[in-house]
Amino acid sequence: MKPPLPAVLYGTGMISAFAAGWFLKPTAHPETTLALAAHPAQPPGGRTPPKSAHPLAASGASWLDAASADLAAVRAAMQPGVVNQELIDKLGGILSIGDASVRSPQWQTVLTAMRAEDAPAVKELFRAKAKDGRHFDSEFEAFCHRWGQLDGPAAAQSIVGEYAGKEQIVAKVMQGWGSRDAGAALAWASQQPGISQGTSIGAIVEGLGQSNARGAEALVLANPGNDAFERVHGRIASFMVAQEGLSGALPWFDQIASGDSPDKFKKANLETLLRIANQSTDSSQAIQLARQYADRGWLPSAAGEQIGLAYLGQDPASSLGEIAKMPSTDAQTTATRIILDQWGPEATSEWLVANPQHPLFDTSALQLVETLAKTDPEAAAAWVTQIKDPRMHSCANTVVRMNQRNKPNPE
Repeated sequence: MKPPLPAVLYGTGMISAFAAGWFLKPTAHPETTLALAAHPAQPPGGRTPPKSAHPLAASGASWLDAASADLAAVRAAMQPGVVNQELIDKLGGILSIGDASVRSPQWQTVLTAMRAEDAPAVKELFRAKAKDGRHFDSEFEAFCHRWGQLDGPAAAQSIVGEYAGKEQIVAKVMQGWGSRDAGAALAWASQQPGISQGTSIGAIVEGLGQSNARGAEALVLANPGNDAFERVHGRIASFMVAQEGLSGALPWFDQIASGDSPDKFKKANLETLLRIANQSTDSSQAIQLARQYADRGWLPSAAGEQIGLAYLGQDPASSLGEIAKMPSTDAQTTATRIILDQWGPEATSEWLVANPQHPLFDTSALQLVETLAKTDPEAAAAWVTQIKDPRMHSCANTVVRMNQRNKPNPE
């Protein structure tokens, strides 16, 4: 079985508590002074106890303690309609933290207190830092996303116009706006010739899907034939898994597979589910999932790979008989390739000679040509003449010619 792809883990679990000592400065207290006086410095050569990176580290303080204190101060200073200078000062202080693993989560936490009226001042904070040669890409993108959530039209007007050539920044604004009002965000983006419609639409669908997978599904299906929407078809399954797990996403897809959604939509989302299933602790789910829909014409080549893997170790000839019943040419081709790779060129040649009328003859012969072209171009060329399908015949001819062209001249 194909080993599962390594799962990519996200989170802040790697942030260690000792890092808090770099940005929390303690206030001197009389008790501290007395304690220090009671323990004078060691004489030369004396044993000095190990020091913590910061006294607060030893007490268990973390970036979360600092962020909580900052939030309390910021909220206490809020006044309706007035820029919260306390917020600006706190955010400015956070940008002075050198350790990104501490700075980033603290920034994200305190940023939740930002209001629409604070956003222009936060943008100016970044501008001032940039003039001093200091750039904070991840924090700026988080700010753009948050501003898009709070006031999409204002954020788009201010940020998108200035950063039209920087798609990642534009995407963050549109993602934030899309999470709150996807319709308005799409209407605005459609009137902006200076930005990539594909980037904007993808970001809006992403923003909506992270909180409302069904809403994102309805949005992409309401725009058939639009390439920008079709490119994100497969994201819907990702949203479903994120919100409901595979146990919830698989019944959802079963309804999709039996419904009247476009085949492109079904194919893209099954590809996503197969990839996620492969990354799970039970990767056999991917094979089961591929076999469940093996009779569908829209079956993706990724499903053919899983089906081919399922047949490994079985009789190749009977396996090809089963694969030939699949209506999806893409899946058939991929599954056949896996079977024949295991079988080898000699056994494949013998089988082809004995089965000239087999439904997978041309597919198998093409695979054999691709294998032989590198080691025995004359044999490969001979098999090209046996391929009846015009498209596959042309493809096989191209493979042989390319290998002949790349073959080094004998000295």
